[in-house]
Amino acid sequence: MNQNENDMLNRILSMSAKEMEEQLKQLEIVVATLNGGSVTMKADPNNPADLAAMLQASKDFWKSDIAESLMSSQNDGANSKAVHSAKVESNNVVNWVESNGVSYCDPDQPFNDKSILYENYREFCKENGCQPCAVPQFFTRLHSEFPNIQEKRTMMGSGADKKRIRCINLTTGVFSKEDLVEQVALEKSEIEKAFYG
Repeated sequence: MNQNENDMLNRILSMSAKEMEEQLKQLEIVVATLNGGSVTMKADPNNPADLAAMLQASKDFWKSDIAESLMSSQNDGANSKAVHSAKVESNNVVNWVESNGVSYCDPDQPFNDKSILYENYREFCKENGCQPCAVPQFFTRLHSEFPNIQEKRTMMGSGADKKRIRCINLTTGVFSKEDLVEQVALEKSEIEKAFYG
């Protein structure tokens, strides 16, 4: 529903019966026909039966499934925006996700070290003057934003420095599909240089 339709709907919903009756005197209903033409219906302002019929048609419309759907979609859109805004303001993990372009990795990308993601989040909190949550709470909140997180353990280093780290399929710095494609190409290039010189 566009802004003009929202405004009209709000105006109609706030009218009293008397205001509705006055508006009905000027109301025209245009119905498109299958052959591309249209039929216009207009109440005769001097005929109370016409006005009563238009008023009844209007009341019937606002009780219909279509009207309920319109009102529901208007409320759902406003509610979801308000909920999202409140969530971002009250949940610094969601704020970090949006500010840093966190998204799922491309299938060709390696998973990222969980501790590096958490450290990135902690620095974000420090820069923005907010208290970071603990590691378990951070990943719980992250799972609520990205329900399809995959985790795996990867061996890093060599010899005595070899250790297992926990990695997940999230990356940062992705604000569009093009960013992800560019990031994957860059990472592949860096990996090839590291292994093949």
